[in-house]
Amino acid sequence: MASELPFSLGRALSERWPGPDPRVLGFAAGYLLPMVQIPPRGLWGDRRRPRLTTSDAFLGLGPEADANPEPLAFRYLAAFGPATPADFRAWSGMTGAAELFARIAPRLRRFSDEQGRELFDLPGTPLPDPETPAPVRFLPVFDNAILAHDDRSRILADGYPLRIADEPTLLVDGFAVATWRLVDGRVEVRPFAPIDPRHDAEIAAEGERLARFLATAAGG
Repeated sequence: MASELPFSLGRALSERWPGPDPRVLGFAAGYLLPMVQIPPRGLWGDRRRPRLTTSDAFLGLGPEADANPEPLAFRYLAAFGPATPADFRAWSGMTGAAELFARIAPRLRRFSDEQGRELFDLPGTPLPDPETPAPVRFLPVFDNAILAHDDRSRILADGYPLRIADEPTLLVDGFAVATWRLVDGRVEVRPFAPIDPRHDAEIAAEGERLARFLATAAGG
């Protein structure tokens, strides 16, 4: 459905601008305009085309001309720290991440990873013991846990598909080791990396909970 969106949007825009190719108009709007997906679309189990409007129309105000990016960096670190400026740039798409983090560094905690890269985090943020077990988690397509890193080896096990962002993933021990899909009401796991058999029971139990949730969300 998402691939059809630029064409339907372009056809609507061509009524006002009949000269350009409608497909070009649709892709230009999708890439250049801040837009919001509005209810009742974007629901679990609802595969209809999304309904979009501009963020200006939805929020009632436009973007700030000279917005301060510092609050965004702090919000990012609250969710994904410790992280590098490159991680923030990969997640946000903003340039100037190194200069931004140099400016706010006095207000942050600083670490170094195994490769000697400097990592930043918020003061007072708890750090779990390295031996703390990470629970099994099924993630949807385009989940920020996968997309929020410049070096995705921090969360992706070796052997991951090239288009991993297009696949829902399974985390085991904190690393994505498989993709998954719903088949006949059951969660089917497709590993791309070895999975220790000691996790099999937890994966099966979490998969059953996910299947029940998806069935309920779809009205099943």
